Amino acid sequence: MPIEIGGLGLSPPDIGIILSTYGIATGLIQFFFFARMVRRFGEKRVFFNGMLATLPAFALFPIISIVARRSGLSFVVWILVGCILTMGAFMDTSFGAVFMYITTSAPKSSRGTANGLSQTSAALARAIGPAMSTSLFSLSVQHNLLGGYMVYFIYLLLSGLALLLAARLPDEVWDEVA
Repeated sequence: MPIEIGGLGLSPPDIGIILSTYGIATGLIQFFFFARMVRRFGEKRVFFNGMLATLPAFALFPIISIVARRSGLSFVVWILVGCILTMGAFMDTSFGAVFMYITTSAPKSSRGTANGLSQTSAALARAIGPAMSTSLFSLSVQHNLLGGYMVYFIYLLLSGLALLLAARLPDEVWDEVA
């Protein structure tokens, strides 16, 4: 997408490399650090901090757009993109932590079903989310809502609501349920 309408003007191969790097970083963090993070900080803190990372990540999108419009694909833009990708990799730790809550909240005989339903719900959200966010971005830019940045305001609002809900979780996952 051209810089003039909020993109960075990157080619599909460049975007693919960035997303591949993000996927590898996320996988490495999950593999090498997730269990250690949960043992050290607990499920709630890992989940809450992963959700908390959404706030600066979503706030950086319009900032990157403004910087790119003024100076093109400068070094600062790439540093900010790196910050978003780093925060995104840590945001993904919240998924593992919340699934721990979901699984342990179900009776032992229903844990597989609860896990399957939660994974299916997450997969549906990941399938529908890009189409909805792209449409919301287009609507924001096309109608110049909040200067074309309404989409990020909505993301920040939803992230804040998610944090309010996350704060209500118990500090530790539940003990054995019958």
